[in-house]
Amino acid sequence: MLRWMLLFVIVGTLLAAACSSTDSTEGAGTDGATTTESGGDTTDPDDTSTDTSEGGGPATTEEGDVVVEPYRGVTDDTIKIGIPVNDVKVFAPVGDIQPRFEALVNATNEAGGINGRMIEPVFLEWGIAERDRSDAACITFTEDEEVFLVVGFLVGGWNDFSCYTRNDTVVITSTDLQLDDAEGTDGMAFTVDPASSNNLLQGLPAMEEQLAGQVVGVWGGATEEALVDEVVAVIEGLGAAEVLKGLQQVGGSDDLVAAENEVDVTLENFAANGVEWIVSMSPGQTGGILAGLSRAARLDTNVVNPGTETGALTALGADLADFPNLFSLGPPARETLYIDGLHGAPECVDMLAETLGISIAPYPPEGEDDPLSTTVGTCAAWDAFTAVAEAAGRNLTTETFLAAGEELNTFPMTGSPSGSLIQGRLNMPNSDSVLYQYSPTDELFELVE
Repeated sequence: MLRWMLLFVIVGTLLAAACSSTDSTEGAGTDGATTTESGGDTTDPDDTSTDTSEGGGPATTEEGDVVVEPYRGVTDDTIKIGIPVNDVKVFAPVGDIQPRFEALVNATNEAGGINGRMIEPVFLEWGIAERDRSDAACITFTEDEEVFLVVGFLVGGWNDFSCYTRNDTVVITSTDLQLDDAEGTDGMAFTVDPASSNNLLQGLPAMEEQLAGQVVGVWGGATEEALVDEVVAVIEGLGAAEVLKGLQQVGGSDDLVAAENEVDVTLENFAANGVEWIVSMSPGQTGGILAGLSRAARLDTNVVNPGTETGALTALGADLADFPNLFSLGPPARETLYIDGLHGAPECVDMLAETLGISIAPYPPEGEDDPLSTTVGTCAAWDAFTAVAEAAGRNLTTETFLAAGEELNTFPMTGSPSGSLIQGRLNMPNSDSVLYQYSPTDELFELVE
């Protein structure tokens, strides 16, 4: 996309600066967190120009410019944002994510910032299973640093997103979120991943040939039972002989052993009732199902996953090469987007690869980092933040940011035909869902013609 080509030109002359986190940070905070010094409130306390004019509406200067009221994390010259990064290397070799956000911050600032304001980042990184540090990070961002907004790699199911939004802080994550994560957020949490439920509801009609006359099991979270029932109704409408549902009560972030036991019991029940197809409501739940099928040595079971990204599917130890009947419903995988030159994926990925001096390529050799998918997600999250903040104008508040998202309706977003940031809509991508089957030989999902 044009915006990444322009940023590439700017960053190309500043590789050394873009590669160094010291360009955007001044010191180290507690618990290994990198923080920046606040730009401070530049408003003159004796300046009365912010008083509302007699005729109502915003106050103006003598030159007629609208006076911008100070807001949390926003000064006349800067926008302070929180950038959390969950370390998930124990589950997936995604490489170091923080430098990618650092490079995007630097590129945006070198291009003039957002409406003339420089981005002032506060970075915090912690292990995905460190819930105490996750809760502490939220307090650091929202109360100690008082950031305007949070955008980063914050994994659903392992963090309390409502902690941020209780402090009136919008959260944009570059990875997957589910409806459970959105509870209590007042619609102010957003993800760059397409909705798993939408992938199923849009794509399942294409599977009538496969599901008609079959016994199907649907596996989803207990808190999303209404959505599970919608999926069950669609499958029944395709002519399935019988549809059973299993509801997950225990999340892996709560008790991994108990969650595995629950999956094993569900799979035993499905097998006893002749289930031939299992439809999963989220990629994370699919990962649990595949790991359970591996433990039970039932590798020929037909499994339908709502998405084409493979990271969550292997996070619990499953080897996708063992599953010849693994299907997915969703948009093209990010590797496909990069190879086919779609939706700005190669422009942003290549810009970051050259800036950081690393290799970001589809399907790297075994044993090497595989950062491509998370890099596309990073670009998409940054697109959403910058597009909406730019549209909000100089009077930047949470209210004007959310209103700008509504007014924009759509904006260019890496990895998707377009994006939309609308309060109450968790998933920002606007994309279609089609049927794929995993090829153990080629190690990717291939389109089912």
